[in-house]
Amino acid sequence: MNVYYGDFVRGTAEGQMERIALPAQYPKADISWLSITPQAIYWAIRHAHEVYGVSTLYITENGAPYIDRVQANGEIHDLGRREYLRNNLISLHRAIQEGFDVRGYFLWSLLDNYEWAEGYAKRFGIVYVDYGTLRRTPKLSAHWYSKVIESNAVV
Repeated sequence: MNVYYGDFVRGTAEGQMERIALPAQYPKADISWLSITPQAIYWAIRHAHEVYGVSTLYITENGAPYIDRVQANGEIHDLGRREYLRNNLISLHRAIQEGFDVRGYFLWSLLDNYEWAEGYAKRFGIVYVDYGTLRRTPKLSAHWYSKVIESNAVV
């Protein structure tokens, strides 16, 4: 499954589902369609299992674009992306703790790249790519994610 975000819904008096519009100030990534809803990964897993009987899952894409600025010292402090990933992994961990069989998680993306809908305008990667020189610089999120992998825990 690819999971980036979700909607908030509620039941109506008629027993239907109603989508709740998010307020203008609701947090978003650097793209119009990506509201920050880390709980969506938990509910997507649960929904796939309960509604469609999916017993084993892989999260094949999960990530967010942010405006990445290279600091004077060469570092890229992508705290928004790091928090997006961290909170999604916490929700993923909740699903696993509840017994859902999630076999793998792949974040999108390792490298900044050409996006089919956005070209080079949006950066999803945890490694910054200078498109002029192709020099690659791990962002703060990459350093954090390496610790997550090393410790097999959300840090």
